[in-house]
Amino acid sequence: MILLQIVTDAVAVPETAEGQSLSVIELAIKGGFMMVPIALLWVLAIYLFIERILTINKANQDPEGFMGRVKELVLRGDIGGAKMLCSQNNTPVARMIEKGVSRIGSQKEHRGCHRKCW
Repeated sequence: MILLQIVTDAVAVPETAEGQSLSVIELAIKGGFMMVPIALLWVLAIYLFIERILTINKANQDPEGFMGRVKELVLRGDIGGAKMLCSQNNTPVARMIEKGVSRIGSQKEHRGCHRKCW
């Protein structure tokens, strides 16, 4: 019973001396100069949140049929065409596939090996 009274009192609307309720703007003004950096950081956080969502959505884009076309070109032996197709798409997936396609046919030595592996 006491806990319920405490919670009920905690969510009560702040009132002024005359019994009028305060708006959010009035509370911010009464907060003084410390509300300015808090408001600026709030705006910055909202900006970063929206910017990150847009960047992640852009990175997740996969052009229609891109992987199928790259696979088809590689299977036909047209490595140059596959590289060109990857370079025409400005997405992280295309850049990653382009690196992989450029390594097709090249042997790379492993660290610590004195001979080529594979």
